[in-house]
Amino acid sequence: MSTSTKTPREIEIRKLRKKLRQIENLERLDRDLLEDEVIKVLKKDAIREQLRKLLIEEAEKQANIEAQQAQEALAKEEKVKTEKTFDRTSKPDTPGSIKLNEDDSPPSYNEIISSKQIPGQKQKGNNVSQKNTKEEKSPSNEQELDPDATLKDLSKKDQAKKDSSKRKQIKKSWNRSQFIVYDLEGHNDLVTDIDSNDKILVTASRDTTIRSWSLKTFEELHIFGGHSGGVTSLKLLTASESQKIGKYD
Repeated sequence: MSTSTKTPREIEIRKLRKKLRQIENLERLDRDLLEDEVIKVLKKDAIREQLRKLLIEEAEKQANIEAQQAQEALAKEEKVKTEKTFDRTSKPDTPGSIKLNEDDSPPSYNEIISSKQIPGQKQKGNNVSQKNTKEEKSPSNEQELDPDATLKDLSKKDQAKKDSSKRKQIKKSWNRSQFIVYDLEGHNDLVTDIDSNDKILVTASRDTTIRSWSLKTFEELHIFGGHSGGVTSLKLLTASESQKIGKYD
């Protein structure tokens, strides 16, 4: 996305992130900072707070857009189903009536007389065929207008609306929450995967190692080496899962 298509809030978020990266680079320097550099570093917390507020606003905007799109999709689906139901339940043509196309001429007197039953004269075949037609159409109509199926459709729509509302509330809750961030120093390249339980956090990295960390002290516990390439994924197994793997071996 080019800068011209970004909103003012998105541009401001980008600028603040850039400032934070510059401050982090300054903090990693091995030399003493200059006076103007120290001033920049001291602004770190204020910039972080400003960025957090903007990110909350942007996330809420996206959540509202997603909720609106979901409602529009449900409304569209309901409209299509209503139209189909209307087509199925629309009144059929009267038996014996004559349909006219745009290019057809009006029916003649003999055609009109032949389409109606003359008093005192038996109408051959029509009563039987009409009766069979009604008997054939009746079960299908009952099946199409099954009240249980209609209730199921309504139940699905209500559940979809509840799920959408629940996701929206969860997003708002997360966006308005504050978290404590711990910087775990150890890997020499990108971290590709993590897993944890109540006591230990394990991390995988492109530096070919896996490292374990204490979630109580946030200190490094152990380095697992031996891989010839970057580790892309990992899973922390429970004791029972580990025993099962041992049995298979």
